[in-house]
Amino acid sequence: MKALRIILGAHLIFFGAWGFYLLTSHQAGKYVWLETMPVDPRDYISGHYVALNFKIANVSTTKCSESTAVPGTIAYVRLGEEDQTLSVPEGVIRTWGIVDCRFDRPTGNRDETWMEGKFANQPWRSSSFIQYGIERFYVSEGSPLRNARSGDVVAKVSINKNFTPRIVDLVKIAKR
Repeated sequence: MKALRIILGAHLIFFGAWGFYLLTSHQAGKYVWLETMPVDPRDYISGHYVALNFKIANVSTTKCSESTAVPGTIAYVRLGEEDQTLSVPEGVIRTWGIVDCRFDRPTGNRDETWMEGKFANQPWRSSSFIQYGIERFYVSEGSPLRNARSGDVVAKVSINKNFTPRIVDLVKIAKR
């Protein structure tokens, strides 16, 4: 009986610490707006979500060499504000794009915004792409975003000190 209580206590501590980390890991993150490209989401088992394809996922736009795009390789992309602006309900925002790409973990300048991704391959794509772990955004059944399509929305993304992105908000583009 005592061993069971110790095991249950260890589980509570582990999941409590994990929950605390998930809630606090992006509080001090930098916010960027990423433009999406069209994709068709269909997965009735996983729940309601918007499938997202980001412009910064294409290897040709990443400034990474196509020859080094081996699936599973981790890449770090440096983001910077672009000249393009979009109108969203909160006002006019400036989108972010890739300025640089590297394969070793960035150090030093904290004014730069780096994001971690992993090269991947899918049979229906003509070339490699980078997955950032933010390609799905789950929404509630009654959400107006339920029928949104990638390309019609822009993602507000928080990037923490470990270069891990997390979608904070998904906003419909008011007009192009």
